[in-house]
Amino acid sequence: MWAVGGAVRSAFLFMIQFMIQQDRIAEVEIVMDPARLAELDVTIG
Repeated sequence: MWAVGGAVRSAFLFMIQFMIQQDRIAEVEIVMDPARLAELDVTIG
């Protein structure tokens, strides 16, 4: 996440895909919509 002055400005969501012999990051989503950020359970610090 990226926070300024204690307020979350964006969150980086990683989807990990587990496959035989290789684990990899399949998707990275950056959330910046204030309404969507408010739905996330984020702890700063």
